[in-house]
Amino acid sequence: MSTDPAGPGERPPPPGGTSPQGPPPGFGPAPGYPPPSYAPGYGAPGYGPGGYPPPPPRKGGGRGCLIAAVVVGVLGLLGVAAIVGLVAFISNKAGEAEREAKKTCEGFSYVGRQDLDHCARPGDSVEANGLTVTASALERDTDEFEEGVLCTDVTFRNRSDEAERLGTTDWDLQRPDGAIATANFASEIEASSIAAGASTEGRICFEDRGRADEGDYLILWEPFGIRARRGVWVGPVGG
Repeated sequence: MSTDPAGPGERPPPPGGTSPQGPPPGFGPAPGYPPPSYAPGYGAPGYGPGGYPPPPPRKGGGRGCLIAAVVVGVLGLLGVAAIVGLVAFISNKAGEAEREAKKTCEGFSYVGRQDLDHCARPGDSVEANGLTVTASALERDTDEFEEGVLCTDVTFRNRSDEAERLGTTDWDLQRPDGAIATANFASEIEASSIAAGASTEGRICFEDRGRADEGDYLILWEPFGIRARRGVWVGPVGG
């Protein structure tokens, strides 16, 4: 009878009792835990210190970053150029509007003049804000309560390609002493807006202080809006 403890066809275990086929069941690394670490400078073949594989080499990373930086820089320059161009365009348009307005006010002198005033004598027209507007000379009248008023007859023609708003609140009267009166309840315009190419009319009235103020009155038309042009008719009562 054989006394070989390994049994027929099996090799005896090496000294120390460890099988060459691996550790006994239950003695391997626990699931979820890293493999055994190695001393600095040592490790499994093909692995870095600690038994972990080295990270793969980066391919083309530096070139990609350079291209991205160039693209961002070009886009930034284009954006700055666009903003500068827009500011220059707006500034040029504003300058043209001021020069056009000043031409209409040559020969007129009055307190409170503004850069975008368009001037005319009573009975003449002002072209501003897409409209052609005419205001007649002031006339003395009475309202429904028999109170004295100064009134001007106004006409509007829309030269723009869209509807324009109209309102009695767009009108003021500057007296010869510089005091300003707003249009009163006796004022009336036939329409609150005017379609492109259409015309309408109305009558704008202001309180009459009951005395003959000598000098020129300013009939002021100033629609609401950013940098809206102001129509100014300069003349005494009665023309």
